[in-house]
Amino acid sequence: MCRRKIGHRVVDRKADIIRDSFRTLLSPICLTIWAVATIVAIVAGPFGTFTALGSGARVAYWGSISITSIALGYSCVAFVNVLWQNKPSRQRELGGTVLAVFVITADVWLISNSTLWGPGNAVGYFEMLGYVTLVTIAATLTKYLAVSALPGWASTPPQTADLGSKPRLLRRVPEAQDDVILHLSVQDHFVEITTSSGTHSLRMRFKEALEELDNVAGFRVHRSHWVAKESIAGIERDQSRHFLLLRNGMRIPVSRNYKPALEQAGIL
Repeated sequence: MCRRKIGHRVVDRKADIIRDSFRTLLSPICLTIWAVATIVAIVAGPFGTFTALGSGARVAYWGSISITSIALGYSCVAFVNVLWQNKPSRQRELGGTVLAVFVITADVWLISNSTLWGPGNAVGYFEMLGYVTLVTIAATLTKYLAVSALPGWASTPPQTADLGSKPRLLRRVPEAQDDVILHLSVQDHFVEITTSSGTHSLRMRFKEALEELDNVAGFRVHRSHWVAKESIAGIERDQSRHFLLLRNGMRIPVSRNYKPALEQAGIL
């Protein structure tokens, strides 16, 4: 029975990772980049497709490349996230991108050499690899710049979220599945998770832990601290410094950089 439960948790964890990997697939940023890139390619007809293909064939050619490239790219990222789930996010992102470049190149090369488009001088695989690498770098930079400028566009529509589900972070702590998260803090390479039943330690990045809080309302109040809104019992001021008093008796410092968010929320 114990092995069966552990097996179920492993399967659930992988399913969560895959869902997270595809989370931005239908986000406004991704859809906008996909639509603009596809339309520009159809109209401009790069790599000789404007003269070699008619308008209808260009729509089919570039449309199929765009759709399959996005699907394969996200699939490669999901595969690496599952394979390297315990490695840092930057390392997973780099691994997923590199794998996606090779897989997408093979996809584009196969589509380009299809007899559907008639005879032509198809680009070789390694030359295609260079083009795909440049396009991937450009698309990645565009996405990150857009996310930085418009963070609200980086996620899927709110109605797709399961508001009744537990935060993903608790799924990493089987003994705290029914707990309520009160406070997070970072200690070296570990994140201390304080819940209604006690404190649990996980080896992970603080940024990743914050991303897995999902629908838990709260505030990052310090470089090393996050508190749940419902856990705040009061405020304490010591000269120019502020501290949050939590319901479990903890006293959390508030950094000057994070005070505006608390003031806007009416906490300070």
